[in-house]
Amino acid sequence: MISYTEFLRGPRPVPAIVAHRGDWSAAPENSLAAIEAAIAGGYEIAELDVRKASDGSYWVFHDGNGRRMWRDLRVIEDMDAAEIGAIRLFNRAGHGETEVSEHGLPTLTQALQVARGRIYLDLDVKIPCLVEEIAAEAARLDAQDHVDVKLKVRTPAEAARLRRIRETHGMLAMPMSRVTAKDWRSMVALIVSTGTAMVETTFDTLETLRNAAAALADAEVSVWVNSLGALNGHPLNDAAALADPDAVWGRLVDCGVSVIQTDAPAALRAWRAARKAAA
Repeated sequence: MISYTEFLRGPRPVPAIVAHRGDWSAAPENSLAAIEAAIAGGYEIAELDVRKASDGSYWVFHDGNGRRMWRDLRVIEDMDAAEIGAIRLFNRAGHGETEVSEHGLPTLTQALQVARGRIYLDLDVKIPCLVEEIAAEAARLDAQDHVDVKLKVRTPAEAARLRRIRETHGMLAMPMSRVTAKDWRSMVALIVSTGTAMVETTFDTLETLRNAAAALADAEVSVWVNSLGALNGHPLNDAAALADPDAVWGRLVDCGVSVIQTDAPAALRAWRAARKAAA
């Protein structure tokens, strides 16, 4: 498996598919089973959330507490490894589920081991001050070539912070930015200054997205957009894509987006295959 950066800058499927919290269609989100399902589905990247427990161990979990996924108001940061290891999760995203699954929360180490050489991982560190710490842990586990960490970048100081992470740990450090008609040129320059190979972005209009993506392509920076929901101020979301994928995923790709994060990865994969066959 080539390095993450080589993958992004070389020939690859467009759009590359990011399975949000793994493929949780038949397994609890963020679980090892969800990572395995993303691998089996042929998706290129799995997005995972990372938190730190009270004893310093690292766990893959999204929420501030366990209410949604195991009906408990305790938070990971107040629990130790023994307590977290005893948890069993509800399936999928927890909402409306009534039966507890056999799956628990994975440690970061377990997630990296399952993914190694099989899928790239986007690590969404839920407490931003811990990003450097998580990057160091991933590097210690020799996963730096196949994972990214990310931070919001709006200022030169934030760009410099991300650049230091990349230079210190030798991994993809991805800015999360917003481009608008007023500032897309300066934001592109700021993004490029981090030395990244990919940016996660929101935007005000499709024209702005198209302009920014073209400029970023010249710097070999891939553009990642979420279709999870109306996160970018437009109805370019999974629900609309399931009804008319060309109107959502097609428009994003035509604007220069080459990485899409989704909760409907199988549908995006099918659309991608059909688009390629029709080309």
